[in-house]
Amino acid sequence: MLSNLFNLFSLLGSNGILPMELMQCIVNEPPPGLSDELYSAELVDFVNCCLQKEASHRFLPEQLCCHALVSSYHQSSMEKNQALVAHWICSQLAVKS
Repeated sequence: MLSNLFNLFSLLGSNGILPMELMQCIVNEPPPGLSDELYSAELVDFVNCCLQKEASHRFLPEQLCCHALVSSYHQSSMEKNQALVAHWICSQLAVKS
């Protein structure tokens, strides 16, 4: 009985959302985004390109490398842009591990 109660509490998120409620939000609600009042237009657009629900509308890594946010670093080649993105992804994965 106590273990079932523990399992129920472990399923609750920080906002008290059950997994099925969370799935319903993901399916039925628009994707999250950044406020254009707090962030640059380029960053807001970059995040929007990444968080499209439909895979066919979501940018591919190659497209993201050509995005205005990435190209604003004034790097001269696609390889350098890919290295920048790859480095950032690796650093994020290391933080979450």
